[in-house]
Amino acid sequence: MKHFISAAAISLAGVAAQAETYELTMASSHPTVLPWVGQLSTLVVAETNNRLEAMGSEDRVEWTEAYGGSLYGFKDTLEAVGDGLTDAGWVGTLPGQFSVTFNRMTSLC
Repeated sequence: MKHFISAAAISLAGVAAQAETYELTMASSHPTVLPWVGQLSTLVVAETNNRLEAMGSEDRVEWTEAYGGSLYGFKDTLEAVGDGLTDAGWVGTLPGQFSVTFNRMTSLC
């Protein structure tokens, strides 16, 4: 029994060390020609795996990108994230809108 527990612990340790690949979607109701949306693609998506590697992580993110309203319309980012349509996106707000506190969040999960 002692050998079985040791073997199980060793095999579980090996499983825990395996790299994971996460499939995520980045989206916006606006096109990437707008600077604040373009940064989602050129900075966040482009740098994610570089930053993970720099931290010593073997995990990777495979991004699906959907911009220009291809998944949802203006003002619908929070609902799209909440409904699981996208994992992250740019949240458009005007000063004084109730959702302005969510503007700095990238995910509601």
